Amino acid sequence: MRRRGRLPKLKPEGVHAPSFRPDQAGVAPERLSMPKAFSPLAGPPVFIAGVARSGTTWVLDLFDRHPEVCAVMETWLFTQTHGVTGVFAQPQWVPEFYEMQREKTGLEHAAVQLLPYEEMAAELGELVAGWLMRAVKPGQRYLVEKGPMDIDAVAAMFPEARFIHVLRDGRDVAVSLDVASKSWAPEMQRTTLAVRGAHWAVGVDAARESGRALGDRYLEVRYEDLRADFANSAQMLFEFAGVPFDAALIEQIRSETQLDRYSSATRESRFRGKGRAGGWRDHFTRRDARDFGRATGDLLVELGYAQSSRWWRERA
Repeated sequence: MRRRGRLPKLKPEGVHAPSFRPDQAGVAPERLSMPKAFSPLAGPPVFIAGVARSGTTWVLDLFDRHPEVCAVMETWLFTQTHGVTGVFAQPQWVPEFYEMQREKTGLEHAAVQLLPYEEMAAELGELVAGWLMRAVKPGQRYLVEKGPMDIDAVAAMFPEARFIHVLRDGRDVAVSLDVASKSWAPEMQRTTLAVRGAHWAVGVDAARESGRALGDRYLEVRYEDLRADFANSAQMLFEFAGVPFDAALIEQIRSETQLDRYSSATRESRFRGKGRAGGWRDHFTRRDARDFGRATGDLLVELGYAQSSRWWRERA
Protein backbone atom coordinates (compact mmCIF):
# COMPACT_ATOMS: atom_id res chain seq x y z
CA MET A 1 0.00 0.00 0.00
CA ARG A 2 1.28 3.44 -0.91
CA ARG A 3 2.57 5.38 2.06
CA ARG A 4 0.90 8.76 2.55
CA GLY A 5 2.09 9.90 5.96
CA ARG A 6 -0.07 11.78 8.46
CA LEU A 7 -1.96 13.98 6.07
CA PRO A 8 -5.56 15.21 5.93
CA LYS A 9 -8.04 13.35 3.75
CA LEU A 10 -8.03 15.09 0.39
CA LYS A 11 -10.23 14.96 -2.70
CA PRO A 12 -9.42 15.77 -6.33
CA GLU A 13 -10.22 19.33 -7.37
CA GLY A 14 -13.95 19.85 -7.89
CA VAL A 15 -14.93 16.49 -6.34
CA HIS A 16 -16.43 15.81 -2.91
CA ALA A 17 -17.49 12.17 -3.15
CA PRO A 18 -17.11 9.24 -5.56
CA SER A 19 -19.52 9.21 -8.49
CA PHE A 20 -21.24 5.94 -9.27
CA ARG A 21 -20.56 4.32 -12.62
CA PRO A 22 -23.28 2.56 -14.64
CA ASP A 23 -22.00 -0.89 -13.64
CA GLN A 24 -22.27 0.08 -9.97
CA ALA A 25 -25.86 1.18 -10.60
CA GLY A 26 -26.67 -2.10 -12.30
CA VAL A 27 -26.92 -0.52 -15.76
CA ALA A 28 -25.62 -2.41 -18.80
CA PRO A 29 -23.48 -0.36 -21.23
CA GLU A 30 -25.88 -0.92 -24.14
CA ARG A 31 -28.57 1.00 -22.25
CA LEU A 32 -26.52 4.18 -22.50
CA SER A 33 -26.31 6.34 -25.62
CA MET A 34 -24.55 9.47 -26.80
CA PRO A 35 -26.47 12.77 -26.74
CA LYS A 36 -28.06 13.73 -30.05
CA ALA A 37 -26.60 17.21 -29.60
CA PHE A 38 -23.20 15.79 -30.54
CA SER A 39 -24.45 14.39 -33.88
CA PRO A 40 -22.93 17.26 -35.98
CA LEU A 41 -19.45 16.21 -34.82
CA ALA A 42 -17.27 13.89 -36.89
CA GLY A 43 -16.05 12.03 -33.80
CA PRO A 44 -16.76 11.65 -30.09
CA PRO A 45 -15.83 14.53 -27.78
CA VAL A 46 -12.47 14.38 -26.04
CA PHE A 47 -11.82 15.47 -22.46
CA ILE A 48 -8.41 16.41 -21.08
CA ALA A 49 -7.86 15.80 -17.37
CA GLY A 50 -4.94 16.21 -15.02
CA VAL A 51 -3.79 17.79 -11.77
CA ALA A 52 -3.44 21.58 -11.95
CA ARG A 53 -0.11 22.74 -13.47
CA SER A 54 0.48 19.39 -15.19
CA GLY A 55 0.45 20.81 -18.73
CA THR A 56 -3.22 20.24 -19.55
CA THR A 57 -3.67 23.76 -20.94
CA TRP A 58 -0.73 23.30 -23.29
CA VAL A 59 -2.21 20.02 -24.52
CA LEU A 60 -5.52 21.83 -25.11
CA ASP A 61 -3.54 24.43 -27.09
CA LEU A 62 -2.34 21.69 -29.45
CA PHE A 63 -5.93 20.86 -30.31
CA ASP A 64 -6.96 24.51 -30.36
CA ARG A 65 -4.48 25.24 -33.17
CA HIS A 66 -6.12 22.58 -35.33
CA PRO A 67 -8.57 24.32 -37.70
CA GLU A 68 -11.27 21.65 -37.33
CA VAL A 69 -11.22 21.46 -33.52
CA CYS A 70 -13.33 23.46 -31.10
CA ALA A 71 -11.23 23.67 -27.92
CA VAL A 72 -13.12 24.59 -24.75
CA MET A 73 -11.25 25.79 -21.67
CA GLU A 74 -12.43 24.78 -18.17
CA THR A 75 -16.20 25.04 -18.11
CA TRP A 76 -16.19 23.49 -14.61
CA LEU A 77 -19.51 21.89 -15.60
CA PHE A 78 -18.17 18.44 -14.83
CA THR A 79 -17.46 19.00 -11.15
CA GLN A 80 -19.53 18.41 -8.06
CA THR A 81 -18.57 21.75 -6.54
CA HIS A 82 -19.28 24.11 -9.44
CA GLY A 83 -21.04 21.96 -12.01
CA VAL A 84 -23.72 19.32 -12.54
CA THR A 85 -22.16 15.99 -11.60
CA GLY A 86 -23.06 15.92 -7.89
CA VAL A 87 -26.18 13.90 -8.63
CA PHE A 88 -23.97 10.97 -9.71
CA ALA A 89 -22.57 10.81 -6.17
CA GLN A 90 -25.89 9.77 -4.62
CA PRO A 91 -25.26 6.27 -3.22
CA GLN A 92 -28.92 5.41 -3.72
CA TRP A 93 -28.11 4.67 -7.39
CA VAL A 94 -26.67 1.39 -6.10
CA PRO A 95 -29.76 -0.89 -5.91
CA GLU A 96 -28.65 -2.78 -2.81
CA PHE A 97 -27.96 0.41 -0.88
CA TYR A 98 -31.25 1.99 -1.92
CA GLU A 99 -33.28 -1.04 -0.86
CA MET A 100 -31.52 -1.15 2.49
CA GLN A 101 -32.20 2.54 3.12
CA ARG A 102 -35.80 2.26 1.99
CA GLU A 103 -36.41 -0.63 4.36
CA LYS A 104 -34.96 1.38 7.23
CA THR A 105 -36.91 4.57 6.54
CA GLY A 106 -40.03 3.17 4.93
CA LEU A 107 -39.79 6.01 2.39
CA GLU A 108 -38.91 6.50 -1.25
CA HIS A 109 -36.08 9.00 -1.46
CA ALA A 110 -33.15 10.41 -3.50
CA ALA A 111 -33.18 11.08 -7.24
CA VAL A 112 -33.75 7.42 -8.11
CA GLN A 113 -37.34 7.75 -6.90
CA LEU A 114 -37.89 10.21 -9.79
CA LEU A 115 -36.16 8.44 -12.66
CA PRO A 116 -33.74 5.56 -13.29
CA TYR A 117 -30.00 6.10 -13.50
CA GLU A 118 -29.76 5.67 -17.29
CA GLU A 119 -32.45 8.29 -17.90
CA MET A 120 -30.76 10.71 -15.51
CA ALA A 121 -27.43 10.26 -17.28
CA ALA A 122 -29.02 10.61 -20.73
CA GLU A 123 -31.08 13.70 -19.95
CA LEU A 124 -28.33 15.48 -18.08
CA GLY A 125 -25.86 14.53 -20.81
CA GLU A 126 -28.13 15.91 -23.51
CA LEU A 127 -28.47 19.21 -21.64
CA VAL A 128 -24.74 19.68 -21.11
CA ALA A 129 -23.86 18.48 -24.61
CA GLY A 130 -26.14 21.18 -25.98
CA TRP A 131 -24.33 23.78 -23.90
CA LEU A 132 -20.93 22.59 -25.13
CA MET A 133 -22.04 22.61 -28.75
CA ARG A 134 -22.78 26.34 -28.49
CA ALA A 135 -19.02 26.87 -28.65
CA VAL A 136 -18.64 25.01 -31.96
CA LYS A 137 -18.12 27.31 -34.95
CA PRO A 138 -18.69 26.57 -38.66
CA GLY A 139 -15.98 24.28 -40.00
CA GLN A 140 -15.21 22.77 -36.59
CA ARG A 141 -16.02 19.05 -36.58
CA TYR A 142 -14.35 17.98 -33.33
CA LEU A 143 -14.81 19.05 -29.71
CA VAL A 144 -12.16 18.98 -26.98
CA GLU A 145 -12.69 20.26 -23.42
CA LYS A 146 -10.17 20.41 -20.60
CA GLY A 147 -10.60 21.20 -16.95
CA PRO A 148 -11.32 19.79 -13.52
CA MET A 149 -13.72 16.92 -14.04
CA ASP A 150 -15.52 13.99 -12.50
CA ILE A 151 -14.41 11.43 -15.06
CA ASP A 152 -16.83 8.69 -14.00
CA ALA A 153 -19.81 11.03 -14.39
CA VAL A 154 -18.66 12.38 -17.75
CA ALA A 155 -18.10 8.86 -19.04
CA ALA A 156 -21.66 7.92 -18.02
CA MET A 157 -23.23 10.95 -19.71
CA PHE A 158 -21.11 10.54 -22.85
CA PRO A 159 -20.51 6.77 -23.22
CA GLU A 160 -18.35 7.14 -26.35
CA ALA A 161 -16.26 10.09 -25.13
CA ARG A 162 -12.49 9.75 -24.88
CA PHE A 163 -10.24 10.94 -22.09
CA ILE A 164 -6.63 12.12 -22.13
CA HIS A 165 -4.94 12.16 -18.72
CA VAL A 166 -1.85 14.38 -18.67
CA LEU A 167 0.76 13.31 -16.11
CA ARG A 168 3.69 15.41 -14.92
CA ASP A 169 6.40 14.88 -12.32
CA GLY A 170 4.70 15.89 -9.08
CA ARG A 171 7.78 17.80 -7.93
CA ASP A 172 7.65 20.05 -10.99
CA VAL A 173 3.92 20.44 -10.36
CA ALA A 174 4.64 21.58 -6.80
CA VAL A 175 7.14 24.19 -8.01
CA SER A 176 4.73 25.42 -10.69
CA LEU A 177 1.98 25.74 -8.09
CA ASP A 178 4.28 27.85 -5.97
CA VAL A 179 5.10 30.13 -8.93
CA ALA A 180 1.39 30.46 -9.78
CA SER A 181 0.47 31.25 -6.17
CA LYS A 182 2.93 34.16 -6.22
CA SER A 183 1.69 35.57 -9.50
CA TRP A 184 -1.64 34.98 -11.24
CA ALA A 185 -3.28 32.44 -8.87
CA PRO A 186 -2.79 33.13 -5.13
CA GLU A 187 -5.51 30.56 -4.37
CA MET A 188 -3.08 27.81 -5.39
CA GLN A 189 -0.96 28.37 -2.31
CA ARG A 190 -0.32 25.15 -0.38
CA THR A 191 1.17 25.38 3.09
CA THR A 192 3.85 22.67 2.71
CA LEU A 193 5.40 20.51 0.03
CA ALA A 194 3.91 17.50 1.77
CA VAL A 195 0.41 18.89 1.27
CA ARG A 196 1.17 19.72 -2.37
CA GLY A 197 2.46 16.19 -2.85
CA ALA A 198 -0.63 14.70 -1.27
CA HIS A 199 -2.94 16.74 -3.52
CA TRP A 200 -0.97 15.66 -6.57
CA ALA A 201 -1.04 11.99 -5.60
CA VAL A 202 -4.77 12.01 -4.81
CA GLY A 203 -5.62 13.67 -8.12
CA VAL A 204 -3.44 11.34 -10.17
CA ASP A 205 -4.69 8.21 -8.40
CA ALA A 206 -8.35 9.22 -8.83
CA ALA A 207 -8.02 9.83 -12.56
CA ARG A 208 -6.11 6.59 -13.10
CA GLU A 209 -8.69 4.60 -11.17
CA SER A 210 -11.49 6.04 -13.30
CA GLY A 211 -9.46 5.45 -16.46
CA ARG A 212 -9.04 1.75 -15.77
CA ALA A 213 -12.79 1.30 -16.24
CA LEU A 214 -12.74 2.99 -19.66
CA GLY A 215 -10.44 0.65 -21.57
CA ASP A 216 -9.26 2.12 -24.89
CA ARG A 217 -11.28 5.29 -24.31
CA TYR A 218 -8.57 6.41 -21.85
CA LEU A 219 -5.05 7.54 -22.69
CA GLU A 220 -2.26 8.45 -20.27
CA VAL A 221 0.44 10.78 -21.55
CA ARG A 222 3.47 12.16 -19.74
CA TYR A 223 3.98 15.88 -20.21
CA GLU A 224 7.73 15.39 -20.35
CA ASP A 225 7.39 12.94 -23.24
CA LEU A 226 5.18 15.36 -25.14
CA ARG A 227 7.79 18.10 -24.80
CA ALA A 228 10.69 15.82 -25.71
CA ASP A 229 9.16 14.41 -28.91
CA PHE A 230 6.51 16.82 -30.14
CA ALA A 231 5.86 15.35 -33.58
CA ASN A 232 5.23 11.77 -32.47
CA SER A 233 3.33 12.89 -29.37
CA ALA A 234 1.02 15.20 -31.31
CA GLN A 235 0.41 12.40 -33.81
CA MET A 236 -0.49 10.05 -30.95
CA LEU A 237 -2.94 12.58 -29.47
CA PHE A 238 -4.66 13.31 -32.78
CA GLU A 239 -4.91 9.62 -33.65
CA PHE A 240 -6.47 8.89 -30.26
CA ALA A 241 -8.96 11.73 -30.72
CA GLY A 242 -9.74 10.64 -34.29
CA VAL A 243 -8.71 14.07 -35.61
CA PRO A 244 -7.11 14.18 -39.11
CA PHE A 245 -3.62 15.64 -39.49
CA ASP A 246 -0.51 15.69 -41.63
CA ALA A 247 3.15 16.47 -40.97
CA ALA A 248 2.84 20.08 -42.15
CA LEU A 249 -0.03 20.77 -39.76
CA ILE A 250 1.84 19.24 -36.83
CA GLU A 251 4.86 21.44 -37.57
CA GLN A 252 2.61 24.50 -37.76
CA ILE A 253 1.04 23.63 -34.40
CA ARG A 254 4.48 23.09 -32.87
CA SER A 255 5.55 26.55 -34.01
CA GLU A 256 2.36 28.24 -32.80
CA THR A 257 2.58 26.74 -29.31
CA GLN A 258 6.09 27.93 -28.50
CA LEU A 259 6.22 30.20 -25.46
CA ASP A 260 7.38 33.24 -27.45
CA ARG A 261 4.25 33.03 -29.63
CA TYR A 262 1.94 33.91 -26.75
CA SER A 263 1.14 37.51 -25.84
CA SER A 264 3.48 39.45 -23.59
CA ALA A 265 0.68 39.86 -21.04
CA THR A 266 0.20 36.09 -20.87
CA ARG A 267 3.93 35.48 -20.47
CA GLU A 268 4.34 38.21 -17.85
CA SER A 269 1.47 36.80 -15.79
CA ARG A 270 3.47 33.53 -15.62
CA PHE A 271 0.33 31.58 -16.48
CA ARG A 272 2.39 30.13 -19.31
CA GLY A 273 5.62 28.65 -18.03
CA LYS A 274 8.70 27.29 -19.71
CA GLY A 275 7.58 23.76 -18.91
CA ARG A 276 11.10 22.58 -18.16
CA ALA A 277 11.31 18.97 -17.03
CA GLY A 278 13.23 18.46 -13.81
CA GLY A 279 13.20 22.12 -12.82
CA TRP A 280 12.32 21.09 -9.29
CA ARG A 281 16.00 20.21 -8.73
CA ASP A 282 16.81 23.93 -8.64
CA HIS A 283 14.25 24.52 -5.88
CA PHE A 284 14.12 21.46 -3.63
CA THR A 285 16.35 20.91 -0.63
CA ARG A 286 17.11 17.40 0.58
CA ARG A 287 14.41 17.81 3.23
CA ASP A 288 11.94 18.98 0.58
CA ALA A 289 12.61 15.87 -1.49
CA ARG A 290 12.17 13.67 1.58
CA ASP A 291 8.89 15.29 2.62
CA PHE A 292 7.49 15.14 -0.88
CA GLY A 293 8.49 11.51 -1.24
CA ARG A 294 6.79 10.59 2.02
CA ALA A 295 3.58 12.27 0.87
CA THR A 296 3.50 10.56 -2.51
CA GLY A 297 4.89 7.14 -1.63
CA ASP A 298 5.78 5.00 -4.65
CA LEU A 299 3.78 6.99 -7.19
CA LEU A 300 6.72 8.92 -8.66
CA VAL A 301 8.60 5.68 -9.37
CA GLU A 302 5.45 3.97 -10.61
CA LEU A 303 4.99 6.71 -13.21
CA GLY A 304 8.60 6.49 -14.34
CA TYR A 305 10.08 9.50 -12.55
CA ALA A 306 13.47 9.25 -10.82
CA GLN A 307 13.61 8.69 -7.08
CA SER A 308 14.79 11.61 -4.95
CA SER A 309 17.61 9.53 -3.47
CA ARG A 310 19.03 8.94 -6.95
CA TRP A 311 19.03 12.69 -7.58
CA TRP A 312 21.06 13.27 -4.43
CA ARG A 313 23.61 10.63 -5.40
CA GLU A 314 23.98 12.26 -8.82
CA ARG A 315 24.29 15.71 -7.29
CA ALA A 316 26.93 14.71 -4.73
